[in-house]
Amino acid sequence: MDIEKVRSYIKEYKKEFVKISTKEIYKWQAVKTFQENWNDSATDFYYMLNLSLSKTSNLLNSRNYFPILAILTYSKQKPETIRELFRDLYNEEDDLGDRINRFKKGIKLVNKELEPKLNNYQDHHAISVYLSLRYPDRYFIYKFELLNKFVN
Repeated sequence: MDIEKVRSYIKEYKKEFVKISTKEIYKWQAVKTFQENWNDSATDFYYMLNLSLSKTSNLLNSRNYFPILAILTYSKQKPETIRELFRDLYNEEDDLGDRINRFKKGIKLVNKELEPKLNNYQDHHAISVYLSLRYPDRYFIYKFELLNKFVN
């Protein structure tokens, strides 16, 4: 990409920053809250996860979409399993696709044991939020509708 084009984009972004930040600042507040509270060695994993995700409701809950409720339910009943799934998801030494697949497979097993008739809601969007909260400089939040609009 041409450096002048990049400078132009940055200039336009700065010009619109107040407008953008009032609409999107909640995402950075969610990242900050997560970063301040995440501790995969916490004695009470459920409490820590609940606190870490406490500012993500706009990112992870919407009409008929409840990944926070699902992951907290699982972590309350099977904290060590969920702790290990997150540790593996956040292990940057392994391939990202493999980590995502293992996380989804592990969640499916937990869901089958605890709530077999319910949706686990741990889809690519939820996983992208978990990754972007932990590593905001490396990952972004996946939104299918936005991606689809961009591609079209």
